[in-house]
Amino acid sequence: MIISEFTDRDGDALTITTNAEGAWITCTSARDEVTVGPFPFITGSSHLRV
Repeated sequence: MIISEFTDRDGDALTITTNAEGAWITCTSARDEVTVGPFPFITGSSHLRV
């Protein structure tokens, strides 16, 4: 599993989590959090993986 997190000065965060099944994207702001996914990877694709 690979987790990449990006945070701004206010503490809002964008987190991208990937594993063999696909990718999830989570946005966090104060006490609110939204997660979408999984988005499956396309096997044999040359698309950028995070």
